[in-house]
Amino acid sequence: MGEGGYQEWDDACVRCGLAAGEIVGGRFLHHADCSELPRVDGGARRCCACGGKLSGTRRLVVKKATPVMTARITQFVGRRLAGKGL
Repeated sequence: MGEGGYQEWDDACVRCGLAAGEIVGGRFLHHADCSELPRVDGGARRCCACGGKLSGTRRLVVKKATPVMTARITQFVGRRLAGKGL
């Protein structure tokens, strides 16, 4: 994923829209505020409430800005401000 970033997935039910959990570091984490236990059917996770299929949405998460990233951002912002006469 490049320097300082990794992928996480949000899992939500296709049928009822319930956010069932998320996949972090390759592991499914069930939402703590959900009172039902997660279901597994045929090796696939199902919605806790209605048993519907879960669909993942990928998101990029930046863990921490490294010194290289910070320097690049500073250079970019400096160029943008200089171009606007600020």
